Amino acid sequence: MIDPVDEEGNVPSWCTLTSATTPRAARTVATEAWRRAQHDFAQVVTPEDLRMLFVRRSEMTFRRFGLDHYMQTDIARGLLEISLGREAEGEARLRRFCERFDVDIEDRILRAAVSDARLRARENGFQ
Repeated sequence: MIDPVDEEGNVPSWCTLTSATTPRAARTVATEAWRRAQHDFAQVVTPEDLRMLFVRRSEMTFRRFGLDHYMQTDIARGLLEISLGREAEGEARLRRFCERFDVDIEDRILRAAVSDARLRARENGFQ
């Protein structure tokens, strides 16, 4: 779900929570957030749909919470791209993550995830 401030340009009344928020108001926030999240979920049926969602979001301008604010973005997108046979793009994203967060590109857990993504690519007819 996109931050409502980035989507609407201001803080909409439905998403304001304070220490004085009533249970009813909290339910309104949860209901609206869920509705908007379902819209995002509905756009993704296949792994390629998810890749395209990453692409569209990476082209947006964010005021508060862009994709770069989430450390998992490059790992998730990189592994997804590898699983879709886009090895060079995926590895570049993983390298960017490793450089940004001082992680060894040869980390055994990361390499195991890459191996799994490559297996998915082969199973799906890529490579």
